[in-house]
Amino acid sequence: MIRRQIFFGLTIVLLTVVVVLLLRGRKAEKEQAAQNLKAGQVREAPSSPTRVLAPRDVALVAAEVSFAPTPAPPDGGDGGEATLTARHALTVRNGGGVAYGGLRLRLEYVGKSGEVLEDRIQAVEGALPPGESLRIEDVAVTGVPAGAVGCRASIVSADFPID
Repeated sequence: MIRRQIFFGLTIVLLTVVVVLLLRGRKAEKEQAAQNLKAGQVREAPSSPTRVLAPRDVALVAAEVSFAPTPAPPDGGDGGEATLTARHALTVRNGGGVAYGGLRLRLEYVGKSGEVLEDRIQAVEGALPPGESLRIEDVAVTGVPAGAVGCRASIVSADFPID
C-alpha cells in the first residue's frame, strides 16, 4: 500500500514539473516573439489579386547604377543632409512560361565597407513576356545617402498581368 502512495506521489510531482516547464517555455516564446516584432520592421505589399513573391523564373540579368548629387531645393532653403540621386538601368529576363508585369525591386545602397546604408523597394511598370528580356532605363531614385558607392538589386515580386 505504501508503495502505491509513493508511486502516485512521485507521478504527481513529475507531471507538475512537466506542466511548469511547458508553461515557462510558451511564455518565453511569446516574449521573444513580441521583442522580435518590436525590433523588426514589418513591410506590407500593396494588395494585388495576383502576385508572385520572389519568382524563380524571373532573373535580374544586369544592373547598372550611377550617382549624382541631388540638386538643392528651388526655394533656396537648407535641404538638410546632402543626398544623391541614383539612376538605374536594369535588364530582367523571364525564363518561365508565364508573362509578368508590375515588378517590384529591392535596391540596397551600400557604402565603401559594404554595409547597407539604405534599403528601398521600387515599383517598375512594364510587361515581361515569357522567354524574353526587358530593359528598364533611367529609374531615378532620389534621397539616397551621400555615402553610397554601389547598389545591390534583387526582385521582390512580380504581378501577373490582368487581361
